[in-house]
Amino acid sequence: MPNRLFTHRFISFAITVFSFLVIFALSQHPQVMPTVAGDSQTSPNSVCTRFSLVQGRNADTGIGHQGTFVMREVTTGSTLATWEVTGQETVSDWFINLPQVSNGASWVEVRFELEEGYEFLSPEGFIGHSVLLEILNPAPDTTYGWVANGQCHSVEIQFDEELKIIKLPTPSPSGGSSGREPRSG
Repeated sequence: MPNRLFTHRFISFAITVFSFLVIFALSQHPQVMPTVAGDSQTSPNSVCTRFSLVQGRNADTGIGHQGTFVMREVTTGSTLATWEVTGQETVSDWFINLPQVSNGASWVEVRFELEEGYEFLSPEGFIGHSVLLEILNPAPDTTYGWVANGQCHSVEIQFDEELKIIKLPTPSPSGGSSGREPRSG
């Protein structure tokens, strides 16, 4: 009887090795959280949204500083939601049944406002205590996030990696200041 190249044992072994490699490869891909709430309820005449850092470069650390995220409608400038953080949070709870947005859907932008006494520093210099964040899941052909009446949608955001947080000088009893001090975070 001639030797068979592919015996039953060889085929079983090959399938086992292949299955192991596929399972290993799939386990190496990061888990992506859905950007749409599966079980959140909202009425057709209201908005449901949340702030999320889980898909960007801040997924493991959050901002690392105390402050407030503010989501505003681009066309009207009205505030839809705010989220106060102590530093390490990466996703807010769902904000449900927010007031209806203009025209049934709206573009949004998100800013982060530092607690009093701190400012953002970019390579170009000081830029104040509030900064516009990058939207990772923007509306088509824009840089803006979006929300729509009757839907729940997570706005995925991240910080510019070149920003630093600086503690502002505290006035000394003689009226001078101690200078701006960098703070990691």
